[in-house]
Amino acid sequence: MVNIDNIDSLTDEEIIKELIKVKGIGKWTAEMFLIFSLGRMDVFSLQNLGIKKAVQGLYIIPELPNREFVINFSDNFKLYRTVVTLCLWGGTNKVIIK
Repeated sequence: MVNIDNIDSLTDEEIIKELIKVKGIGKWTAEMFLIFSLGRMDVFSLQNLGIKKAVQGLYIIPELPNREFVINFSDNFKLYRTVVTLCLWGGTNKVIIK
């Protein structure tokens, strides 16, 4: 059974752990819930293809970046990774790097 009674008091990882108990909800879906339903400010979905492609474009590299590369990139924006995520998805990625 999923317990979301005090969801606002849970950490991001605790919420993800609860939500993925539901059949059909994976980590990516839980991360989108954190961003769009709970307004959490430090969510960066390492599995998201749009983010990987945007980071690839930023660094002008021929292949999608590996997980470690994306983690290192996101570490530069800790506490506000959701804002970076939204910028990367919106195509305004060059603004945040300059």
